[in-house]
Amino acid sequence: MENENLRIMRYDQIDSTNTEARRIAAAGTGQNTLIIARTQTAGRGRQGRSFYSPDGTGLYATLLYYPNRPISELGGLTCAAALASAVAIEQLCGVCPRIKWVNDLYLNGRKVCGILCESFGTPCGTAVAIGIGINLTTGDFPAELSGIAGSLQVKIDPETLALRICAHLTPYLQSGDNALWLQGYRERFLLSGLRVECITAQDRFPATVLDIDDTGALLVMTDDGTQHTLYAGEVSLGATDPSSPFYKS
Repeated sequence: MENENLRIMRYDQIDSTNTEARRIAAAGTGQNTLIIARTQTAGRGRQGRSFYSPDGTGLYATLLYYPNRPISELGGLTCAAALASAVAIEQLCGVCPRIKWVNDLYLNGRKVCGILCESFGTPCGTAVAIGIGINLTTGDFPAELSGIAGSLQVKIDPETLALRICAHLTPYLQSGDNALWLQGYRERFLLSGLRVECITAQDRFPATVLDIDDTGALLVMTDDGTQHTLYAGEVSLGATDPSSPFYKS
């Protein structure tokens, strides 16, 4: 996918760019599309959460993409999108966020970017929607986010940043090669050595993060010395270790 062949749809306001991607895909055009909005009234994050999207202070975008390979070969998509976003931010904004497994970017201990990847059937075959929300200059957050969220504090054209992210993500979308993101992801990996609370569909438990494996799964060790591999779920940074900068008493 070359950027010049990418359709761009711009909105002043929308409910959710990922939701709009589904609507566009259902119409059956089959064209790779970048959807960008100045604000979202119902921005979506992982686990059914909302994504705060105030007018004109962030990048709120979704890449609707029709891969030429089975979705099963794009298992590292969220990791690849996280790295693409981090590299684009470094190149264009001059700051270096780090990656919290699996899909968030942090800067100075605050979440500045969230990513939501979805796949679904369309009249033109399976599509993926890669939603990326980045707080660029957002200063005021709702009370429930005030201790968690932050922003890059960088003024940049959101579309320029979105196109750079797409350019970095394209090689993985075309090849499904995890080697394209693995080293860069590990270099920016925030969690190594940190105590976290692991949250899966079945359980919650404290553990120490070891690394990610070659597929992007999270490797952790519990207090009894048992190593666990998390293929899905999430981790809480404020959980258990007073020495962690994310600890909450």
